[in-house]
Amino acid sequence: MNPFFSIIIPAYNREHLIEETIRSVINQTYTNWECVVVDDGSTDNTKNVILSLSENDNRIKYVYQKNAERSAARNNGVKNAIGEYICFLDSDDFYTNDHLSNLFEKINSNIAPCLLVTSFVKTINGKDYSVKIDSLESFESKTKYIFFSGIIPSRVCGNKLIFEKYQFDEDITIVEDSILWSRISREFPIIELKETTVKYVLHDSNSINLNSKTAWKKLEGLYKMRNRYKNIWKDLSFNDRSKIISDAQFKLAQSLIFESKKIRASFWLLRSLFTRFFDTNTKHRIYTLIRTISGFKVQEYSKN
Repeated sequence: MNPFFSIIIPAYNREHLIEETIRSVINQTYTNWECVVVDDGSTDNTKNVILSLSENDNRIKYVYQKNAERSAARNNGVKNAIGEYICFLDSDDFYTNDHLSNLFEKINSNIAPCLLVTSFVKTINGKDYSVKIDSLESFESKTKYIFFSGIIPSRVCGNKLIFEKYQFDEDITIVEDSILWSRISREFPIIELKETTVKYVLHDSNSINLNSKTAWKKLEGLYKMRNRYKNIWKDLSFNDRSKIISDAQFKLAQSLIFESKKIRASFWLLRSLFTRFFDTNTKHRIYTLIRTISGFKVQEYSKN
């Protein structure tokens, strides 16, 4: 009998994190699943950690690929999956023990293919912080809901037919998930689960940290979305579009300040203000710009 769920985990140099993530799948109360772990060209001990777990549980599958980033890894995982429904789990996040059982119960009450989205908590330094999420009905569009509700891959499950038709853009590695959910939502419904069954772990190697490469990848991904998926981009209001771009530009400026690249940081601070001047954070951005141009330290983005 084929598994009902296939859980796709992309992993790159996660030897210190991947075991706990996989064990959160092993500990599920619902047991008809497979876990496809795609090693994205790791150079550490990630492979051996995964294989040691798969030796004791044949539901865990190891797939290797040359490093091609997480979008390609997730697509590769779907190709190797045989389950009816696809779940995603990032290699540093966790499921609670009842995650799959909650999904299974909800799927059985909805015949049509759909995207299922669970609630989540943020885990910082081992401490959980609840996240308030407004319901889909409170947003003007599905696209706005997706971009402003933090729908990380670990929260999402969907029929495999959906992910055979729609795949992650492999040249986009930040915001690739929001773009894909937005594309899918134009054809398939989104079903919300109120149960909190995902733990989103924040740590030093997260892509949200002050790193100019990842900050630029996010901004670049948004630019590609704007040009590639014009209909989806237009689902957002002008104010929402400008806020998303402006926030990404400011994030890039913050990371450049952290890296002591003040001239480039000043440029992106100006771009952020030009993109969306009237914002709740405008005063802070002007303050940051003045301090940066004047050569003063902006303490909250300092390495020290």
